[in-house]
Amino acid sequence: MPAHQLSMDNIKLVLAFHHEAEASNRAIARHLGISRSSVARTLQRAKAGNVPWPLPEDLADADLRRALYPNAETRSTQQHR
Repeated sequence: MPAHQLSMDNIKLVLAFHHEAEASNRAIARHLGISRSSVARTLQRAKAGNVPWPLPEDLADADLRRALYPNAETRSTQQHR
């Protein structure tokens, strides 16, 4: 089963609250109305994907999504074969 992907707005807000406000995962989750595990997974994916903070102004949403979900395109391509 593919991982549920947050909206790009929520991904950016998770990163911002974590890095700028140094908010806890619980506080971020409560503020955005998402689960603590979604916050934790997003932060883990950002670390694994070497996502910089602050995000570069020229970083396209598609590039950020690929950094966070590198196997998503491969998985969807394989499912359609």
